[in-house]
Amino acid sequence: MEFQARTDLPSDGTASRLAAYYQPIAQFTACEEELDCIDCHSAGEVMGDGDLHRQMSEVRDVECRTCHGTAAEGPTTRQITDASDTALRQARLNPHATLELGDTVVTTERGETLWNVTLQSEGSLELMGKVSGTIYGVPPVAGSGCEQNPDEQESSACHECHAVERP
Repeated sequence: MEFQARTDLPSDGTASRLAAYYQPIAQFTACEEELDCIDCHSAGEVMGDGDLHRQMSEVRDVECRTCHGTAAEGPTTRQITDASDTALRQARLNPHATLELGDTVVTTERGETLWNVTLQSEGSLELMGKVSGTIYGVPPVAGSGCEQNPDEQESSACHECHAVERP
């Protein structure tokens, strides 16, 4: 069988990511399709935590509720109070980052910081795309009318209501 290049992929630079990760028959939410993996997943998930694991699920920490919260509570956050904080050091490596001392960021259940997801002064959350620098609003589940069980927050559960039409 001869390799055939796909011709149905966008020409805006996302083609390789879409072809490499997203299966044509799978369902995805808008954020999964538009954002890069590193926009949502922590350094420990992407780069490893120093231990060998049998399955990705043993390392995966980020779920939809990490940034969107649940109907009952918002995401876990913490304020950056130390100038040598790992989050600030990671942000300084990114040319788009604007993270500063005093900013409040989202954290995962294991306590890892998502330095690119920040709490704004009016209480909303914004995610900065690490590759593009694009700023995205992060809609909260609270007040949205979502009736999903908070214990079912893997992306596949969110697809039931939030899957997007794929090109």
